[in-house]
Amino acid sequence: MKKLLKTFSILFSILFIVGIPTIMVQANGEGTTQIKAIIPDNQIQDNIGYFDLMMVPGQKQTIEVELDNSSSEEKNYFIHITPATTSDGGTIDYSNLEPKLDESVLFDFREIATLEKEKYVVPPNSKIRVPIQISMPEEAFEGRLLGGIYSYVESDDEESTDEALQVKNKVSNSIAIVLRVGDSPVTPNLVLKQIIADSRNTFPVIEVNLQNPTPTIIGGLSIDSTVYYEDHLYIENHSENMIMAPNSNFDYGLSLDGQEIQPGNYRLEMTASSGEHTWEFSEEFAIDSQTANNLNENIVFEVEKDNHYLYFIIFGLIILMVIILLGFFIKKHKKSESEKQ
Repeated sequence: MKKLLKTFSILFSILFIVGIPTIMVQANGEGTTQIKAIIPDNQIQDNIGYFDLMMVPGQKQTIEVELDNSSSEEKNYFIHITPATTSDGGTIDYSNLEPKLDESVLFDFREIATLEKEKYVVPPNSKIRVPIQISMPEEAFEGRLLGGIYSYVESDDEESTDEALQVKNKVSNSIAIVLRVGDSPVTPNLVLKQIIADSRNTFPVIEVNLQNPTPTIIGGLSIDSTVYYEDHLYIENHSENMIMAPNSNFDYGLSLDGQEIQPGNYRLEMTASSGEHTWEFSEEFAIDSQTANNLNENIVFEVEKDNHYLYFIIFGLIILMVIILLGFFIKKHKKSESEKQ
């Protein structure tokens, strides 16, 4: 009987583990890897950890970053110059290596700031400096050009031999480069470009594309939105503390709280503000039946968010499997006992 109970315990443990699959990712290695800006004389703000430089058209300058490997192993640093973009979450992003630049971009930042190479090998417990060449455009303009130095250190250790589950440890950092031309403040502007229905992470949203066509940062951005469907209140939304990169755009998402997307006529009322600047938009838009049907086939609705019934079904099936297996072993055990007699 003890053998039977032991077998039952093992079976139950296996079923419990199988019912909760997990993937573990570990960060191995000792010491730290860092990248630091070496601040030049034409820095405007001190003690901020990134480059904020006053420049003039046609100016050429070499700036440097320091790569610090305080670990006991050699590290490979990969460094890229990236234009600043605005993420759909309303933050400035320097990590996009192949961004789709806004139509209002005056200059591609990757042509202004350049590196000799992208890979740098840093020996154990060592520091090296990497030069970055800045070549300002000859054309006169006032405002800010914003980009970044995106770096990462990638280990060669793989957590799995299965190609589908291969994981490499990757530690990334970004340092902003702000290039200012002129002292006059640039008046920011916000433009509503388009409104579409879409899905994010299998949930329906209404996406409002907002553009900052000016060479200045829009910070502390707050947005209040109200959407009407067939002249009836549909959804309301409030967001704050967002920031937009100069000459960029992003898709501001309005969640439908799990509702199906209905075809028909809509109206968006939106008020956005940043400091003393306020922008108001009133825009009508329509969603056709084909778009609504296509999206509704692939999105998860609110009714599917409640997974309690699914949990009960899975748990019931596990119990049923345990009972069947237990019955099978009891029957086998009794048969074995009767044969011995």
